[in-house]
Amino acid sequence: MVQFLFTIILFTLFVSRPTNVFWPALFIGLFLELFSATPFGLLTFSLLLSLAGAYLLFSYFFTNRSWPALLVLGLCGTLLFRIIFYFLNLIMMVKGATNFSQTFNEYFIETIKDAIYNVILLFLIFSIANRLSRRLKTIFLIR
Repeated sequence: MVQFLFTIILFTLFVSRPTNVFWPALFIGLFLELFSATPFGLLTFSLLLSLAGAYLLFSYFFTNRSWPALLVLGLCGTLLFRIIFYFLNLIMMVKGATNFSQTFNEYFIETIKDAIYNVILLFLIFSIANRLSRRLKTIFLIR
């Protein structure tokens, strides 16, 4: 559920302004905290930090709105989210606030699975949005 909502937020970041994304992401993160077993605020903070990192990547590196840029942004955003979440959860574990039952190898395999899932989902969302609207088409291909 978290990864699905994260891909929707990343796609929204890709097609609209960042101010249209960060406030809904905050509320979605707070909603997801209700169903998370992690300390309160960890998921929301990881989500907002990874969105800020994805926005910086999109602003300075992936400036065009094409499907390869979206897929790489989705991959980088997912990896960034999972790394931030892992390290924040590790810090909480050291402080004694949480138990982290996954080993690094299990978490790494789960991260790779989530990244592949998000890239496939972003490709499907982009394809549907590209079919339904003219916003994501390049100027040279419009007749």
